[in-house]
Amino acid sequence: MDKLYLPTPDKFSFKSTVYSHGWSDLRPFKLVEKPLGLMYALRTSQKNVNILAISELKEGKLEIKIDCDPTVQEKNQILNVVKRIFRLEEDYTEFYHIAGKSKKFSWVVKYGAGRLLRSGSLWEDMVKMLCTTNCTWRLTQIMTENLVVKLGTEKKIENSDNTVYTFPEPEDIATKSEDYLRKEIKMGYRAPFLLELAGNIMSHSIDLNKFEDLSLSPAELYQKIKKIKGFGDYAVSNLLKLLGRYNHLGADSWSSQKFSQKYHKGKPVDRKIIQSHYDRYGKWAGLFFWLEMCEDWYTKETPW
Repeated sequence: MDKLYLPTPDKFSFKSTVYSHGWSDLRPFKLVEKPLGLMYALRTSQKNVNILAISELKEGKLEIKIDCDPTVQEKNQILNVVKRIFRLEEDYTEFYHIAGKSKKFSWVVKYGAGRLLRSGSLWEDMVKMLCTTNCTWRLTQIMTENLVVKLGTEKKIENSDNTVYTFPEPEDIATKSEDYLRKEIKMGYRAPFLLELAGNIMSHSIDLNKFEDLSLSPAELYQKIKKIKGFGDYAVSNLLKLLGRYNHLGADSWSSQKFSQKYHKGKPVDRKIIQSHYDRYGKWAGLFFWLEMCEDWYTKETPW
């Protein structure tokens, strides 16, 4: 076993990031509640599976316990993946300044809210986002579970009967049929979209690295991702949040209903009205929207 450490930035909250949305409840993450920790199964570029047990130390560091002895190259990859998951290199100074000036959002600074947990790769984030479209959270869990267990790489936990699985790579999916994805993974209408996405990544028709290019404006990035089949406004807007672009709200039926209950006595509200309500927050509008709709998650000991 090996251990790695990463310093955390100012106002970082491990708990608030872990519980920022449902990704920590989806494989290959595994949530450990007491003491709070997050496990993640990672297949490195050297094709080895590493089980990462991530927790926070009191002195402002993340501790990453690794179940094996990775190479120097793998250690660097692990560190980069954990930085991505917890968004350790993103600057939220302006966001916290705006939140701190508002009585309504003073709790954001208190709880260190704002960083939205990500997967180990944009590919994984995109597939999971596709699995949230037009369905219940339970179906999202089922689809993700099936993808990981049936198409990911498995590893037996030493001295245990348990097995972990990594998230499948594009090549693991591109070889499957649409019928298989519909029946075995339960992807439904999403199956051809997932197949096409995996195939386009394999053929380099889509370069995910370009989506993480910070020189692209939010509008340009929105249009590029919107061209991918299966990714409508909801999916693209919420993917942009995971890419550090918060201009779009990405409201769905659940969050729209929460807004309606908070501001319009439960009456249906046009999404243009919701957008106009948060326009005052400029480039952070989508993040303030999400946090306000999920405020109770942050103030509870465990939100689900």
